[in-house]
Amino acid sequence: MREHARSRTVQLNEPQGVREVLGSDAIEALRRSGLRESEAVQQVLAADVIELPRPVAPKAPVPSRPFFGRIEERQRLTEWLASEAPSVAVLIGVAGIGKSALVIRLLAEERRPTFVRRVYAHDDAHGLLSSVADFLARQGRRRLKP
Repeated sequence: MREHARSRTVQLNEPQGVREVLGSDAIEALRRSGLRESEAVQQVLAADVIELPRPVAPKAPVPSRPFFGRIEERQRLTEWLASEAPSVAVLIGVAGIGKSALVIRLLAEERRPTFVRRVYAHDDAHGLLSSVADFLARQGRRRLKP
């Protein structure tokens, strides 16, 4: 099969355009783009037009949007985080008012392990405690895990 694929004539669709090549050239081009030889042979056997994978563009960093308001809440939570008290905070509010943005902003510099979880109306105690147990297990504290 490999020899049949290498001797076939196919059209190779490259960024520079489409050109007719031998299967062996198409296989080499596919290998250079990151495919294994067996995958490249399979593509050459399966189609008359071979599409080379496009190079992945580097991801641009997500622009940071300024965070406005919530001065009192930010100050209260910053003081709470600065204390050594092992406690739990729950942020409650209607959708879209910035609860997640506030938490992400405050916890960006936190060095201690933190656990953040969205809570939905359909969540039950087992699901919530299971999430906490998974977090504790990742911290090396398996007391809640069976």
